[in-house]
Amino acid sequence: DMFADMVRNFSNKLSALYFHIATFFMLVLIFATFMQVFTRYIMNSSWPWTEEMARYSFIWMNMIGAAAGFRKGTLVAVDNMLNIATGLTHLVMSLIIMLVVSAIGFILCRYGTTLVMLVGDSPSVTMRIPMGFVHAASIVSGFGFIVNAAAGVFDAFEAYKKKEPANG
Repeated sequence: DMFADMVRNFSNKLSALYFHIATFFMLVLIFATFMQVFTRYIMNSSWPWTEEMARYSFIWMNMIGAAAGFRKGTLVAVDNMLNIATGLTHLVMSLIIMLVVSAIGFILCRYGTTLVMLVGDSPSVTMRIPMGFVHAASIVSGFGFIVNAAAGVFDAFEAYKKKEPANG
């Protein structure tokens, strides 16, 4: 089905982008943490922005990484549940998981949007970046979960069709 292929293709590209974004924030987190340790223990004078940078990078890395990891099947609890099921049970479990993940994605988008609108341009304490940017991670992650769950539905049906006997 062409629509299913379009959704899967978009999901795969979005997950690849999310993986690169998560990797970037992981590198920022490592840099900020290194600078925090270096300035505190080597220079005996801590830079206050390093802790804040590490915290916000950690938030983005985790939120975006979780959405990308879901598409790749690297979330252990989800993968373990599906490994024990076969046939129709596997399909039903897959669809339930995709429904739950979609609901979580919608919650992240809905309440993340409310939070971003509430805090908006309020600056962070030390780095003075808008707190709306920090909390936008939930919206971006929620969108990724929704798209990846939609692709997962198509994947589940395709896998079920391939394993089902020809006579039904």
